Amino acid sequence: MLLIVLIAETRMPSLSLDLQFWSFFPGDFFLGMAMATLLCMAESLPDDRHWYNARWWHISLQMFTLTCAGLLTYGEFRQGYYPFRVMMSPSKAYHHIGLYGLYGYAILSTLVAVVAGTWRTKLFPMLAVSFLTVIAPWCMFVYHDATLSPEEARPKAANAHSADWKPIPCRITPLC
Repeated sequence: MLLIVLIAETRMPSLSLDLQFWSFFPGDFFLGMAMATLLCMAESLPDDRHWYNARWWHISLQMFTLTCAGLLTYGEFRQGYYPFRVMMSPSKAYHHIGLYGLYGYAILSTLVAVVAGTWRTKLFPMLAVSFLTVIAPWCMFVYHDATLSPEEARPKAANAHSADWKPIPCRITPLC
């Protein structure tokens, strides 16, 4: 996200907790750790064919995560924190498509496979505790952000995504 903001929007966002949502920066760490934990767990799964590694399942799950991404995007727009210009910014597009849709699919598909593949084994409780230990702090940060008053959230929203952006070709040529 920081690279997208630096390159595509040519600005430096503040990492101060006064101007940034709590789930943003720790979210990168905790979600990355959750995905790494899930991938390590998935390595212990057998190579057999199961419903959770079937093509129909992955197509359905990707459609589900993209639909959820669309609904979350619509919900954020309806809240009024972000005007249309901000919703179309490169960082917001990456956040909604890349994180909600694609990263959400990766975590969800791996989580389902790990749970389904280890459900009846002695390994499942250990895997569940290790995953929840990694994901719980991020969930607490998301809850904190969701319970902010509009007055507290507006400066954070204004810092997170900017309405003052131009497409990259407009930044490097006088064509626009």
